[in-house]
Amino acid sequence: MDDSYQAYLERLSKMVQPDSYHSTLQYLCKSPKFARTADGVVRAVAFPGYTLISPTSEDDTVNASAYDAIQAASDALASQLPEGLLIGLPPTSYHMTIADLIWDSAYRDLSFDPAYDAKLRDRLTTLFTDVKPQVIGPTGVSWQVLGFVVMPRAIGVCLIPTDEASYRRTVRVRRSIYQDSAMMGLGIDQQYHFTAHVTLGYFGDISANLDRAALAKTLSKANQYFAQNDVILSLDRAELRRFEDMTAYTREPEWPVLNWVAS
Repeated sequence: MDDSYQAYLERLSKMVQPDSYHSTLQYLCKSPKFARTADGVVRAVAFPGYTLISPTSEDDTVNASAYDAIQAASDALASQLPEGLLIGLPPTSYHMTIADLIWDSAYRDLSFDPAYDAKLRDRLTTLFTDVKPQVIGPTGVSWQVLGFVVMPRAIGVCLIPTDEASYRRTVRVRRSIYQDSAMMGLGIDQQYHFTAHVTLGYFGDISANLDRAALAKTLSKANQYFAQNDVILSLDRAELRRFEDMTAYTREPEWPVLNWVAS
């Protein structure tokens, strides 16, 4: 399901164009991952599961300046949006997803098996051992922020690889997971084309009078920052992390990690 390198670059370049914004903004949906309580406070809704991601920004000192730049650009954009439209995520949770694994009802159903979590971790450990010789290198993989991306329920920044090797190494890991019969037996299947991104926030209150044309212009103008500044994530590892909702991603020291860099 994942694109060739060239097809990926072409698809991503279109996603940050005004025409794409105009089209996507017609189909915005309020995210079910957040809800307003009786006292009017917006809180994250329980949405448990597992994912394979880069270290979150709070644990990633190597990319601190890149995440600072992403946060600054996100804050600048948010200040121009209608109040309540975007529910921003904690910057400490920022990360790039390598592979979505399992979440919400699918995870709840399977986790009735008390051994499920251990089975998932054990299988990933085996897969990482098998795939490591094919993806390890003298350096990690590098991804550059291209611009803001609008998804039906969220806004983020999308990323393109700085070189073809970074793309191929990342996609090879994804394929080792999604094409593995044991992972399929654990409920893991690929549901989306790979679009490398950092999610910044989810849509909340969408007014019937939302000026989508103006919003598309705002997004296009905000992209100038990334056109003028190279914001690059240099990733040396991918980690299995668990989440209870969309605001934090945790792990234990013994959980599987794929190191991109030869030691």
